[in-house]
Amino acid sequence: MTHSHKQVKTFLIAFLIIACLTFISYYNSLNNPFIWDDEALILKNPLIKDWRLIGKAFTSDLFFGAYSGSNFYRPMQTLSYMLDYSFWQINPFGYHLTNIILQILVSSLALLFVYSISGEILVSIASSLLFALNPLNTETVTYISGRAELLLGLFLLSSILIFIKSVGKKFSLLYLALSLFLFLLGLLSKELAAVFPLAILAYVFYFARANLKKPDFLLKRILPFFLINCIYIALRLSL
Repeated sequence: MTHSHKQVKTFLIAFLIIACLTFISYYNSLNNPFIWDDEALILKNPLIKDWRLIGKAFTSDLFFGAYSGSNFYRPMQTLSYMLDYSFWQINPFGYHLTNIILQILVSSLALLFVYSISGEILVSIASSLLFALNPLNTETVTYISGRAELLLGLFLLSSILIFIKSVGKKFSLLYLALSLFLFLLGLLSKELAAVFPLAILAYVFYFARANLKKPDFLLKRILPFFLINCIYIALRLSL
């Protein structure tokens, strides 16, 4: 077996371990009912019950149809509930299952991210398991309305992994476009994503500092993240 095949096998085993241990840790949440904001976001939310209203999800606040005056704009969270409703209607089991699956995906991406900056597979596995099973994540995973955090992690970790893959290589519009698109989805999942361009800059500063001396690199690969951020913040403050 070649080195690359051994590495792939190791990663597959690691992903399987993450999936199994995460599911075992959170499976008891599958029988939990809807609580607190779940009633407003799911039971009283007309948007998630009709795919023809998908456009409305991008022009309405998160609590549309339940409360007035909300300033939460998280259409990706609403879309995830629309997908759940298509399969499960108002059975909370499916919504909790989706949260567990998202935690498994985010934890797997965390493994890839740590490996991309450390190159140490054992350190990466340990770090991802620490994240996957950390009690601090209990509310995020077991509380259906906490899904915004999971979506945020899914999109931003995917975005930075694609960005990292492109660093040191010839400029690729495809890599940049995909990374920016995932960043945008992160912004549409939770407002905290607005700090992400600083994370991109920090990665380059600590792990690819030589690129900071290239004006072309800064203009083409980093500035677009800040521009999208500025547009998002401006729209949030004005609309």
